[in-house]
Amino acid sequence: MRSLIPPRAATRPLALVCALVLAPLAGCATPCVGVLKPAAKQVVRYNNTGGAALKAGKIDEAIRNFELALKLEPLYIQALANLGYAYYLKGQYDNAVIRLRLAIENCPDYADSYNYLGLVYWHGFNDPAKAEEQFRTAIDTYPTFAEAMYNLGELYYSQSRKAEALEWYKRAARTDPSFAKANVKAGLIYLQNGYSKEAEQHFQLALDQDPDLALALYGLGRLRLKKEQWVEGIDLLRRARKADPSFRPAKTLLDWAVRKAPERIAKRYIERAHAELDKGDKGDLDRALEDLAIARRIDPDSIDVLVLAARVLLEQGRVKDAQRQLRKAYAKDPRNRDVRFLSAVIFLRNKEYAKAVAVLRKLCREAPRSLKFHNYLAVAYFYRKEYRKAERHWKIALDLEGSEAQKKQVRDNLAKLAKIPHIRRANELVEQGDRLRARGDLEGAMTFYRQAATLDDPFALAHARIAEVALEQGDLATARRKAEDALKRDGDLPFAHIVMGRVLLRERRLREAKKRFDEAAELAPYLGDPLYYLAVVAEQSQRPDIARKLLEKAIVTDPRHVPAFVLLARLHRREGNYTQAENYLNLAATAAEKDDPRVFTELGRLYLAMDKTEDAQQAFELAHQLAPEQPAPWEGFAEARERQGDTVAAAGAYAQAAAAYLARHDPDTAAVMARRAVRLAPEAAEPLRQLGLALEAQGKPTEALATLRQATEKEGGENLLAWFSLGEFYERRGERAQAAEAFEHVIRLNPKNYFALEKLASLYREGAERPVSRRQAIEYLRQALQLDPRPEAQAQIRAALRSLEGGGS
Repeated sequence: MRSLIPPRAATRPLALVCALVLAPLAGCATPCVGVLKPAAKQVVRYNNTGGAALKAGKIDEAIRNFELALKLEPLYIQALANLGYAYYLKGQYDNAVIRLRLAIENCPDYADSYNYLGLVYWHGFNDPAKAEEQFRTAIDTYPTFAEAMYNLGELYYSQSRKAEALEWYKRAARTDPSFAKANVKAGLIYLQNGYSKEAEQHFQLALDQDPDLALALYGLGRLRLKKEQWVEGIDLLRRARKADPSFRPAKTLLDWAVRKAPERIAKRYIERAHAELDKGDKGDLDRALEDLAIARRIDPDSIDVLVLAARVLLEQGRVKDAQRQLRKAYAKDPRNRDVRFLSAVIFLRNKEYAKAVAVLRKLCREAPRSLKFHNYLAVAYFYRKEYRKAERHWKIALDLEGSEAQKKQVRDNLAKLAKIPHIRRANELVEQGDRLRARGDLEGAMTFYRQAATLDDPFALAHARIAEVALEQGDLATARRKAEDALKRDGDLPFAHIVMGRVLLRERRLREAKKRFDEAAELAPYLGDPLYYLAVVAEQSQRPDIARKLLEKAIVTDPRHVPAFVLLARLHRREGNYTQAENYLNLAATAAEKDDPRVFTELGRLYLAMDKTEDAQQAFELAHQLAPEQPAPWEGFAEARERQGDTVAAAGAYAQAAAAYLARHDPDTAAVMARRAVRLAPEAAEPLRQLGLALEAQGKPTEALATLRQATEKEGGENLLAWFSLGEFYERRGERAQAAEAFEHVIRLNPKNYFALEKLASLYREGAERPVSRRQAIEYLRQALQLDPRPEAQAQIRAALRSLEGGGS
């Protein structure tokens, strides 16, 4: 059985071996070096060089130097014994025996030769009897040879002769008090046999000689844990791990200790970390993190550990690491105020002011007497240029209890606000526009954004907002122009780069779009949007692997980025990873503050891919309820119905999808949807009507007219919408007679259709009695006034009647 310590570590230190060259009597009872030739200094130099190489683990180099020494002096005993030991380390045991026996024959009193030969017999030839004989001879030859005593103890220990091993370990330690390993092994035997006091004495003696001796730290740690001194035991095992990371028993015992330690021990470590954080030195902060790591392993559910770790990391300037800790804490307790406050502080550092405001507003409502919360909320509003809100919260903070330093800071900040009123007003206009936009009033929002841009022309955000609304309205020319205006005014505004990138994305200019999103990501690495849009570019460039990586980064950056989760789910669905796709959709649903139609739409597509048609249909219906104006739910619903064989319902849904895409200024996709509807229901009028409208929007008037006429022929020529759309088509092209004919057909089919009546009245022109005369226009308007229930329409009809009856145009 081999020694518990590697052969080289279980031998006499090479520094001592090299020292024997200069003091030969220290290693043997009788000097056996003999008379050296004139080259004696060179012999010593080679031997010393070989010893240094051996100590550095360069065995071949050591052998070469020992052989050079022996070439000059063949019976130089130290070199001969060292060469035998080197061959032993290299595994050439026969060569080792030859050299060591030669050394013994020429110098029987050189104890190291016997010690080395004992190691060869034990580890090389597995002959413990001969090894024991050699170790004993070494000790007889040199009675204070502690290394040989230790090796003999190791041999006995390997044979389970622990009592004899203990005796030799103790003798080695008494002979050489600095021999720490001997004390350690003696301590381990005492520990294994239940003699804690004696074990502790030996471990402490070893540590007095070598404070970083892993085995001694491990043994003492075991003793402390046995006495349930958890903190002391864990700390000793941590030191053992740091001293020797490869020492697995220390890791195993440390893992066990942190699993078994009571939760109260975690509080001890937390208290210690608090004290270290208060000191604030770099070393103290590092120790605080180490203590918190242990505390968390003992009590994985402790929010305090994560919060304190985040504070320490923030103190060190490691903002991203602090964010990770807070995300974990938030997952455990989303209502914890310390977690949310520190998250807000990080948002402020990262210039994510909107997020900081959202968190701090809730905290102020929950703790209205907290000066700290109101102060930080005001700071967030200030950096967002929402100056009136900042002023309000700073005034509240002044009336709350706090230190004089905090109050002075608040007063100074309030003084700054009075100097920039026009900026405050511009921000208020933008805020009003945002509210209108959230309610779907894009034109109203555009009005406020334009006022803000006029009031404060360098206000790049207002120009970027105009560009974004124009993009949603399908006005790419305006969107591009205003995005360029925003970038001219502030080239470092990430939002402006994102909007410009979205414009380029809509124009299918992927390379240019990518440059914009890259710029936004560089300017604002804390935002998820640039990474998300880069992933969209990658997806459209047929590079799903890159898209996935970008989306994963976006989610890490912003764990509540719903579009990123949805797009990840879509990519996995396309590759057939349905389980992973479903997981991401669950995460998206969790991240969304309320039910999100995008999540249900993608869930429906996933169910379609999994052949769960009924589940898909339900998901699309939910998505449609949440966002009736969106085309995707209609498209998915149509696919589900088509799979179920319900072609009529599928055609109707495709037609609705076409109408929705037209409303979003996407005639190409609308045409695709309409053609699918026509394929499923060739005799229906509505699919043809939608196809005609899409063709007109694509700039194909001839095909559009033919298709609309074809729609009026379907269903017995009685489809009102088909005729009405045909009339509007003629009206848009200035063909008033044909328009009147189509609207009159609508009236013949439904005399109470006030839309057609109003259209016919609008065809009247002053001085032209055809196709609609003044008298006819008045009659149409009177009928419409009785039928149209809309108040705004009633007002317009009365105004038109007054104009016609009074002789105006």
